[in-house]
Amino acid sequence: MRLAWWLGAILLWAAPAAWAQSAPPVLDASKLGIDLDRIQRGLRIADAREERRETPPLKLDIQIQVFGQAPKIDFFTDFPLDRGQVPWGAPTHRDVLSHLTPEEFRSPVMPFHALAFWAAQKLYEQGKKYDCARQLEEYRRQVMAGLNVAAPKCADK
Repeated sequence: MRLAWWLGAILLWAAPAAWAQSAPPVLDASKLGIDLDRIQRGLRIADAREERRETPPLKLDIQIQVFGQAPKIDFFTDFPLDRGQVPWGAPTHRDVLSHLTPEEFRSPVMPFHALAFWAAQKLYEQGKKYDCARQLEEYRRQVMAGLNVAAPKCADK
């Protein structure tokens, strides 16, 4: 038991030394397609900017700028936009309404536009009748007063 304990202690003590001795892999920046001078210049500018500005020590203000050439992305290669909806796209307003509305409430029982047209027609006819009755009453009053006036046009019908 003591032997296992001592071996574990030695391994734990020796492990950080072994890790520290391993060298980090060396990367060639020219093969990566980046410009180290530009990055160092940007870091110097950022450091100078931070030194000028006095901020509280707990406020972290970090800016990252990435330089590189973005790959060309063509969004419309697999989607023919001239022939209807995009497959697997978002539902339209009509699709959502047909999904959420129960079948009993989807179509009106009677056409409301026909009802509105009928009501407007009846109001117009009622207005014409009222107007004719007013003209006839005015005609009777003038005839009883002895005036010679022509009969209203609505009385002919």
